[in-house]
Amino acid sequence: MAEPIYKALHAGRFYSRGKGRHITRCNPEWELIFVASGSLDMFAGNQKFHLAAGDRLLLEAGVEHGGLSDYPVGLSFFWLHFQPQNRSAVKFIKSLPQQAAVSDRLRLTEYLQFYLSIQSSSPGDQTAKDIVWQLILHELTKQSQPDAELSDHPDMLPPARLVREARRIIQLKYYTRISTSTIAAELYCNADYLGRLYRTTFNTTITDDIHTMRMRLTVKLLQNSQLSIKEIANRAGFEDLAHFRKIFFRTYAMTPKQYRNINASGYANSE
Repeated sequence: MAEPIYKALHAGRFYSRGKGRHITRCNPEWELIFVASGSLDMFAGNQKFHLAAGDRLLLEAGVEHGGLSDYPVGLSFFWLHFQPQNRSAVKFIKSLPQQAAVSDRLRLTEYLQFYLSIQSSSPGDQTAKDIVWQLILHELTKQSQPDAELSDHPDMLPPARLVREARRIIQLKYYTRISTSTIAAELYCNADYLGRLYRTTFNTTITDDIHTMRMRLTVKLLQNSQLSIKEIANRAGFEDLAHFRKIFFRTYAMTPKQYRNINASGYANSE
């Protein structure tokens, strides 16, 4: 029998803000979905699936699929389309369970992020994408571990990987409702442990890094938009306007309105 051959196609990562649901559609290619955090309810053909964090789902080409409920806040999942190139590849992918828990979630996340990086920087490099897909496929075939092994023994996870992933999550999701606890939950480790490790590595706290990223967005919007102070606070991830003003004053020693008066590019002030 010939060696299974696959062609990796487009991929992405979705972050939910608690609105909408997965559209109903029928793709001409296969699709992998991997839930990094939260939960996702879907159907494919006549089957229904509830995916928790760490679960993956394989959607067969030509089979209608879609969401069964609205996206919850905190949901994040990767998706990757691929196409088997021979009968052996089709037979092998069909032999895998359609839904399963992933053994090494951090490693699979790294592979998927690496794939997205290649897709962004070298979209025409099909060879690189196919190689990373083989690594991803290898992870899908491993036997899963109980959740307790991942959550109850955080010191077993490589510290360098934890802090790198924590900083990457902050850079991608700083404007959403995140904290040390939600990041630790996404990385399957203890929040206190992650906080200490992050502070030791970067000489700052996770909360302070989140605030730094939010302040960078805030000043850009103050300088270059006509949004109100409240709208800017919301876009930067602050739900409490008073807390936003406190963090802003602590950072810049002035109020957001005072900063806009000094630095705005000709826009009118608004609260």
